[in-house]
Amino acid sequence: VEAHPMDPQQRILLELAWEALEDARIPPARLEGRPVGVFMGIFLDEYWDLQRYAAPSQVGMHTNTGGTLSIAANRISYFLDLKGPSIAVDTACSSSLTAIHLACRDLQAGTCTAALTGGANLLLTPQTTRGFQEAQMLSPDGHCRA
Repeated sequence: VEAHPMDPQQRILLELAWEALEDARIPPARLEGRPVGVFMGIFLDEYWDLQRYAAPSQVGMHTNTGGTLSIAANRISYFLDLKGPSIAVDTACSSSLTAIHLACRDLQAGTCTAALTGGANLLLTPQTTRGFQEAQMLSPDGHCRA
């Protein structure tokens, strides 16, 4: 019920947070209730717009949380029962890097004992893609070069 109205960026971040814990061999249950921070860079909310404007009759109780950028980090914190800071960061092209910076800062300050950090950015409409292409903000061969 809740998965359909969820922005694919939120789905990707949730999946990758789980995979990060698996790769680190940290059982998620070991972090439950602990001061673990979640810092996620996220930029565009096109999916929310697509749902609200392209299919207004489909808007339901999960549409807002599924499309709101601020929920991207909160969904991970809630799902894993993490009690540290939970911050979604939108600083355009530097969103993921800023999320990492904030995580490092909070780790150093002792605000959290561990942190999950990363980012997602999906271009979901031809209009957005065309705008970024015209501004020469996309790689001509489709590969990211940070």
